Amino acid sequence: MGKKKKNGSQDNTSKILLATVLIQLIDTLMKLIKTLIE
Repeated sequence: MGKKKKNGSQDNTSKILLATVLIQLIDTLMKLIKTLIE
């Protein structure tokens, strides 16, 4: 049971990490598109 809880928090951390990477990726993409349009 204790191990399951630890895995859950690890999963949350990886989800937050994934979200942060995704946000950075989208931000980079937006800047790229803006540069292409101008």
